[in-house]
Amino acid sequence: MSNTKDTGHSKNVFNFKALIVKVKGYGSSYNPSNPAISIQALEDLDVSAQECIDVLDSNLPAYQLAVDQRQMAFEPVSKLTTSVFNALKSSGANKAIIEDAVSMTKKIKGIRITPKKTAEEKQALKEQGKEVKEISASQQSYDMIIENFGKFIIFLNNVAEYNPNEDNLKLSVLKDLHIKLKDLNDEVVKTFEIVNNARIARNKILYNDQTGLIDIAQSVKAYVKSVFNAGSVEAKQIAAISFKKVK
Repeated sequence: MSNTKDTGHSKNVFNFKALIVKVKGYGSSYNPSNPAISIQALEDLDVSAQECIDVLDSNLPAYQLAVDQRQMAFEPVSKLTTSVFNALKSSGANKAIIEDAVSMTKKIKGIRITPKKTAEEKQALKEQGKEVKEISASQQSYDMIIENFGKFIIFLNNVAEYNPNEDNLKLSVLKDLHIKLKDLNDEVVKTFEIVNNARIARNKILYNDQTGLIDIAQSVKAYVKSVFNAGSVEAKQIAAISFKKVK
């Protein structure tokens, strides 16, 4: 989230309202031939811009809450995975099963399974004419954690020796947690899409070339300069109202 940027968009809309008040104060002297900068068109654009801001503001809290809830739910997963692995390791399962579990837990925790090559090893491979490519092994996106955690549960479900007495390590509890993690992640995706669409709509209203609020405001300023001349009090007043394209 970027509250500073969102505030900047709102500032543009606030200043546009001030611009309208100024030009309305010029009375009949403000009479542009361009219908896009007529008083009525400016007021209509102001309404549309404010509506876009309001829609975004009304949907942001749900998205922020979804993000916070997901973060809290995912935070203990790494430590829990370590506890589950240690329970498996102490269960009497054979060495091959433990070795498979090691790679699975590393994926959940985002730990590189094979160590990175040293500078010397990379140089030796280059001298042999072999291309050296190392892709980040960390799989710490929420989607990947869910996927790898789910695979680990399926794996454990097929290990007869894994039957811990501790409630938080039982397969039924792990399965419920996996469902919860998926649901929380889905909620973030859903609420983000709503917020993202609201931002797209706002940006079109504010920043589209020629028809956006920013460009319209600049056209109004140019017209005022043409009517009252650039050094006039009116032109200076209108020039003082700032607008910025916020990325």
